[in-house]
Amino acid sequence: MKIHLIDEILEKMNVLEMMLIISLVTWISVLYFNPYYFADLENRYTDHMRHEYVSWLFLHVGFKVFSTPLKELSSQAPSLHPHLVWQMHPHIYPLGSILYFMPFGILSNLGIISDVIVHKLMVLSFLAGAHLALYYFIMELKKRGFGVFLVASVSSLFYRHMVFWALNGFYDVMAILLIILSIKYWRKGSSLKSLVVLTASFFLHYRSIFYLPLWIVLFAKILFQHKNDLWNQLTRFSKLSLSFMWFLIVALLDLYTAYLSFLNRTWEIPAEWKTSIINVYSGKPDAQMLLLALSAIVFLILVKRKSYITGSTMLLCLAYMLFTPNWMHWHHLFFFPTMLIPSNKISVEAAAFWLVTTIYLTAGFISPLWISQLLQMMFQ
Repeated sequence: MKIHLIDEILEKMNVLEMMLIISLVTWISVLYFNPYYFADLENRYTDHMRHEYVSWLFLHVGFKVFSTPLKELSSQAPSLHPHLVWQMHPHIYPLGSILYFMPFGILSNLGIISDVIVHKLMVLSFLAGAHLALYYFIMELKKRGFGVFLVASVSSLFYRHMVFWALNGFYDVMAILLIILSIKYWRKGSSLKSLVVLTASFFLHYRSIFYLPLWIVLFAKILFQHKNDLWNQLTRFSKLSLSFMWFLIVALLDLYTAYLSFLNRTWEIPAEWKTSIINVYSGKPDAQMLLLALSAIVFLILVKRKSYITGSTMLLCLAYMLFTPNWMHWHHLFFFPTMLIPSNKISVEAAAFWLVTTIYLTAGFISPLWISQLLQMMFQ
């Protein structure tokens, strides 16, 4: 009976689903045998452990985790596994990240299961989210009939980046998944559902704000929909009111935690964060001018093709990339969903060109050879 059920499931799967399942099982196997305490790929990334510990602290000290450096909070809560990494700054992510990691913090610091297993469970959740995001990303590209080369090349690049950073313990992939789901719902005509999911992404990660132009368009579309039927009007108004309240709560919480962490800052920015992309390019004016020139050309193409949401999103990404004090290569992850927003092929190709060029100019490519070398080091 079980064999027949498995056969039926396999028959219903398409090639993409099979490939992603094989990929997920493969990486779960790697994770299972991972000998590192951090359970990451390179044995040096600790963000997931810090988030888990800060979530545990939140249960004891509340919103102080957003304003007080970790080293000052560690003595205020009993902890079985205090992960005192990056002690000089407080939690610099939204409240949603605290809620996401709270179950892991409870499991670890109450000693319910091994701390190493908790680390692996965190990475496992990121791997699952990354593969779901990949599935919906590729399906959205395929639905719009783009060429095999474009879909394959862009998907391959997205796959390497998502899986690599998921394996290294970056929960950013979960916010990316929500953004892609939001675009998927929008494409299907479910503007309200898209709005709610995109708001959830804002709650999980600050960098989701790049997609605020999409949120504005979604809200305006729902707000100005005209329904002749009175019942439909009342239903639409109630749903819109609830979704707006959800956004308002998230926006206020995000503004409050951002105020505590950044605007009312009483901690020193670590020296490691002071090398932003604009500082890197300060000695390379040609590279900086090339990046700005290419961005301007792509933006004009998008405007000409009436891809205003993609163009404005790209500008927000560019502004962040140029002026953030702590630019890192995993920030590229938030650029990928921009390719799913436009409908026409030229706009998608322009967005893909901008993304690939930007990653190249910032030396952010993830090489398959690099990953294989890391795996060899892991299991030596």
